[in-house]
Amino acid sequence: MTKRLFWEDMYMVKAEAQIVDVREIDGRYHVLTDATIFYPGGGGFPKDRGKINGKEVLDVYDEGGNIWHVLPEPVEGKAFMEVDFMHRYDFMQQHTAQHLLSALVHDMAGGTTLSMHLGDEYSSIDV
Repeated sequence: MTKRLFWEDMYMVKAEAQIVDVREIDGRYHVLTDATIFYPGGGGFPKDRGKINGKEVLDVYDEGGNIWHVLPEPVEGKAFMEVDFMHRYDFMQQHTAQHLLSALVHDMAGGTTLSMHLGDEYSSIDV
């Protein structure tokens, strides 16, 4: 199971981890590390963006407790990770704002949040 460093410190933007496995699937390299700062998405929060060993992380996903990072090229040994913090922080702020607005709608009008969307261009809350 991958250690989730993002749960310990959401402001951690750089970390080093050991590469445990690399699998080539459809010309892309799925990299498993013993720990990660990359959030794989979920709970209304998008996946992190960033780089590992200077290579752009194309996707991040959780498979049975293991977090895989998809890269365009193979890597080995140590993984030097760097998260796009401005992207993460933008969504942290949007997520917090959604909770505040949903609480106000509930307290002032008795409404409940049915769904929400957080995005690069806009956010929406359905009540």
